[in-house]
Amino acid sequence: MRRALTLVLLALVLAAGVIRLWPRPTPQELSARAAGELLALNVRRPPAGAAADAASGASEELPFWRALLEGPAATRSDGVVTLKLGRVHADPSAARLAAEAAGELLELTVVTPAGTVPLWRAVLDGPAAARSSEGTALKLYGCRHSADPETGPLLEDTYAARLSIAREFRRLAETSPDHRPLTIEGEHTPVAGGANFEVQFRAGEQTLVVTVDRQALEPLSVRRSFRAEPPNDAVARGSLVQALRARAAADPAYQALRIEGEASPVGGGVDLRLEWFGEHQSLVAALPDGSFLRAHRTWPAR
Repeated sequence: MRRALTLVLLALVLAAGVIRLWPRPTPQELSARAAGELLALNVRRPPAGAAADAASGASEELPFWRALLEGPAATRSDGVVTLKLGRVHADPSAARLAAEAAGELLELTVVTPAGTVPLWRAVLDGPAAARSSEGTALKLYGCRHSADPETGPLLEDTYAARLSIAREFRRLAETSPDHRPLTIEGEHTPVAGGANFEVQFRAGEQTLVVTVDRQALEPLSVRRSFRAEPPNDAVARGSLVQALRARAAADPAYQALRIEGEASPVGGGVDLRLEWFGEHQSLVAALPDGSFLRAHRTWPAR
């Protein structure tokens, strides 16, 4: 009896250790897993061909999944409904991953009158920074991040790039006795007279161009090949497809459902964007005719 109890306790201890070692899903992954749940929410869709009603705010309310199957991304023939599914973006998108890696570009080299040096050192030795016996003070002015549409760019990517650049300047300055300690002005909001950062992620290439506010200097630019694999896009797509099939199967009008783009995007389909921020989860569908469907809910990721 005692031996059996000892074995049970040992098994419990080992199980607890495995649970602790097993990686807990991120809130973004949990959101992607639950993406299909948003299809049950009601959305407002302007009546087809009723421009006057749409302009006046009149609209039809119906579940998100039905709005998709009755919208311009779907067709019906001989009782079979075919839905074309385009891009599905979930957090973090490829564009966001590129923005968060923008600071890495500072380690690439540029040619200056003083020779070939890392970009970060060229900036800290330039007019956007001031050095004294107390260290180096760097000013940041403008920052912009842009990316190809298929990577899922958002306006917030620019702020992510700005934070990444500031964070990397701090790390790199610590490796240089000539520049530490480093003080950064404009990490969150622009400061006049600071350095400008134009970051782009296009066709598998990431570039950074640096200029300085109010200075007619030759821009400093670097580039590199860059790949970003969004970790949750396929998870969100699978959740949405599964939910669409389940909803359609329960309604005689949609039981014969065919989905094109279950595994990868197809042309002319509906593009979907899933976002999670704090306790707010939203799903936006960009339909082929230029209209949108939007649903959101309070959803704490647990």
